Parts: sequence; structure tokens; C-alpha cells
Amino acid sequence: MRRPLISPEAQVVLLTAGGEKNDDALTELLKGELDWGYLARLATQQTAVPVLWRRLASLPEVSISAEARGSLQRMAMVAEFRQSFLEQRLHATLRVLSSAGVPVLLLKGAALGATVYPSFAARPMADLDLLVPREAARSAWVLLQEHGWRQTAGEERDEFYRGHHHLPPLEDVSGAGLDLEIHTDLLSEAHPFLIPLERIWEDARTVHVGGQPAYVPSTSDALLHLCVHFFWSHMARSGAWRAFRDLEMLTTRASPDWDSFARTARAARATTSAYWTLRLARNLAGVRLPPRVLADLRPRQSEAILRRLEGHFTAGLLPSRVACPSVYLSRSLWSLAVQPRRSGHGASRPWQREAVARTTFSPGPPATRVEVLRAQLRNLKAWRQYLGAVLHPPRSFRASIHG
Repeated sequence: MRRPLISPEAQVVLLTAGGEKNDDALTELLKGELDWGYLARLATQQTAVPVLWRRLASLPEVSISAEARGSLQRMAMVAEFRQSFLEQRLHATLRVLSSAGVPVLLLKGAALGATVYPSFAARPMADLDLLVPREAARSAWVLLQEHGWRQTAGEERDEFYRGHHHLPPLEDVSGAGLDLEIHTDLLSEAHPFLIPLERIWEDARTVHVGGQPAYVPSTSDALLHLCVHFFWSHMARSGAWRAFRDLEMLTTRASPDWDSFARTARAARATTSAYWTLRLARNLAGVRLPPRVLADLRPRQSEAILRRLEGHFTAGLLPSRVACPSVYLSRSLWSLAVQPRRSGHGASRPWQREAVARTTFSPGPPATRVEVLRAQLRNLKAWRQYLGAVLHPPRSFRASIHG
């Protein structure tokens, strides 16, 4: 039994992350039968609606129903308005922190929206991530609650955030659903990477956002953080579109020094996370990379194993009928890809933090082995679909991009 690793709708969403060069592949997909409601849901989940709408609207030979066109256009307008409001809140927040003498290093979407994207609104994001010196974090967090932000987590969750890389999230008091995270580090406590904060600050450069000074990471550090956050922290299970879109913008607008990046990744023990993020972005979103980069970072495994691992991760990037039905197998394959012991990660694994989160945010008795077995038996169809797709994949998605 052979099934596509991802649906045509998922392919459309991922291709929009790669920009105009994917228009031919997009056009071919859009000529087929698509579930426009499902496509819109996927794009919303990935915060990709504004970019998706602009790409589709730029393809004159593509026919979109009036209903789907109107729905996507309205959703894009709402998302862009939200981004505009988020940008205003960032400006106001930087003014407050600057007046208090607190240096701020923008992370992730905020940093890239202020640098490699043509505008802040062009980089859809769900929240703001700001890194401040550890000794100033608590006072900055308290100060911002006097200037338009409020705490969302209750006292019972404080224990979880004691070992976290950011303080409890704050939300905008207007009720617009905007969040802010004050970071003290790039990753959660006990992560296995060698990424000294002192060097991150030293290599950062100054930008002005809304007239306020702030710092952003160097291009190599931004790339490294992106790769580790996507493939290690999220285990390649969420944030794929944003990660691939950010890589596209960094590679085309920031002209990375790839040799420097490879050295940075090796020194940080992050070569496998970097390799897999770059490989998936190249093969699924058409991000153009110098061949030597993946060759420098490639794990010591056969191409046959790498292809099947790629199939496993591809199936799990977005909601899919062929995603891996076993937590144990998913973790085992992730470990096979990341090679944590060979990479010098020791016993540190991202799901250790997940267990703490489940206990904190969804307390309840763990499932017994019998309950787990029953669930797996009910899931035999999912197993057949997954194994049929991953062990015997169809013509690769990469081939559909590159012809």
C-alpha cells in the first residue's frame, strides 16, 4: 500500500514558504482537486494565510472559487491587522524597557521581522520573544505588567517556569490574544547545546525598531537558533512553515557565511539539528542551499536510512493521516536522526520537558500499559498507512519541485 506522505493541501502550504521560485509547482498542484477548507485550516495553523493569499493571488492562470477567494482574503486581512497591532505593542514595549535601562535582544520572528523581511507584518507570528539579561528579567516582567501586559499562568504553574528559558507568558490586556515572553536563555534548562549567551550578546548587532534601540542575533546565531528550536525543541512536529520561510528569507536576504554557520553548529553540538532542518526546508519548500552545507553537516548514515527518516519527518510536519501512530517509535526515529550520544548530548532529550508540561498543564493519571495496548490495536489502520508511506514512499516531493 503506497500513500502520499503529505496531502496536496499541505504541499501547497509548504511551497509558499519558498517564495516565487515555487510558482510553477504551485500552479500544477492548484490545477488538481483541493479541499479549500482544509487548506485554509492548515494555513491558519501555520500562521501562513497572508503569504498563501499573496502567492495565490499572484498566479493569474489559477482558478479559485469566489467563496474560497473571499474567505482567504478576509482571513489575510485579519491576520495582517493583528500583525500591525503586534508591531505597535512591540514598539511600546521597547520604549518601556529602554527607559528602564534594560537591553533587549529580539528573538525569532521579532528579530527577523525587523531585519530580513521587507516589513514586520510580512513575518506572521503568534507572539513576541525578547531576551534580556537574566538579572533584569524579573524586574522587566513586573514592569511590563504596569504597561499593557498581564500574566496568563496561575501560581500552580510557577514551578514549570522555574526551569524554563522564559518567565510565565504575558498577554496583551486588550484581549487581542497577543502574547509576550521574556527570555533568560535561548533554550530550556538542561539543554545539551554549547551556546554561550555571552557570545550571543557579543556577536549581536544593534537595530532600531519603532525608533527604539534593540539587538538582534548574528546571522549564524539566528540560523542556529532556528534549527535547534525547530528540530530539537519541537522535534520537527510544529512550526515547519515558519522555520522554512525564515530560512528562505535568511538565505536570500542575509547572505549567510555557510562555512561559519557549519563551524558554529559543530561547536554547539547542533550539526544533526541543523542538517535535518536544512534538508527538509530544501526538499519540501525549495529553499536553495549550497550543496556543501548539507555535505558538511550530514550524519554518518546511508542515504537509504536518511531517505526513510526524511519520510517519517515529512509525514509528521503537518496534520496527516500517515503520521507516526506511536510515541515510542517517533522518539526512537528522532534519536536515530539526531544521534544524541554521538552528538555529545548525554541524557538530555526534549520530551523530558514535555513530561513536566503534561503534569503541570494537564494533570491526571498516566495511561496503563493495557490502555496503551488497546489504543494501539485500535490504531492498526494508522500503522498500515504510516508504514506503507514511509517504507515505500511515492515519487519524492523534492522531485515535484525541481522537476
